[in-house]
Amino acid sequence: MKNMFSLWPKLAVFLALIPLAAFIGRGWTNGTLSAVLLVLLAVGSREMRETRRQLAKYLIPLAIGLLLLHFLLGTGNATVRFQDWLLSVSRFSVLLGFGLLFSVTTEPLDFPRAAKKLGIQDRYGMGLLVAYRLVPLLGDRIRTVMLSQRARGAVWRFTPRGLRQLPLLVTSLMVPSLYATLETSLALSDTLYIRGYRPGRTIAAAPVARRRPLLDALLLIAALGLLVVAASERLAT
Repeated sequence: MKNMFSLWPKLAVFLALIPLAAFIGRGWTNGTLSAVLLVLLAVGSREMRETRRQLAKYLIPLAIGLLLLHFLLGTGNATVRFQDWLLSVSRFSVLLGFGLLFSVTTEPLDFPRAAKKLGIQDRYGMGLLVAYRLVPLLGDRIRTVMLSQRARGAVWRFTPRGLRQLPLLVTSLMVPSLYATLETSLALSDTLYIRGYRPGRTIAAAPVARRRPLLDALLLIAALGLLVVAASERLAT
């Protein structure tokens, strides 16, 4: 699945059309998208196992929070609130699941190669590549800084007493995070330089594996069809 679809159709479908259909539709659309997501995650590859682990890490606390919100602030009886909670969990699972699928099935070099096919200059394609690789690294660095501060006694509490110490905590978080950002960006630029990228050099436009335009078209047609069905469900309610 990693080299099955081109970047731009996969980006439009996984990150825009499918989440939009999930949040517009009700019932059949959400059930279909959830079933497709479960089938894709059931593949026993290493990337899919990691995707399942990441999805569970994000979705379980989100489901608990949504459960509390629906039963404390929702309207209707307990059955209606439970159905609304299931619908919300289904929508967010589709959003998170297909976002993670896009991440694990997309290689960093896909961005500059796809940009080059559209006639975009190489420096902008390389900017997308660097951002795609840098953002997860920065998230890990910031998480490491927060854990180290918590181990040293820092307490993040959103209470009236804790709000007075919030500016100091944010400052203590931003300084090492900024240093980690500069350190990571330098390491990434050195890696690109060692691997042959120089300012002014071009990037090969040929993809690693040959993709079939028919599969891209079928993916877009299926996603647009689901979006139309979701819109019709919304109008029918």
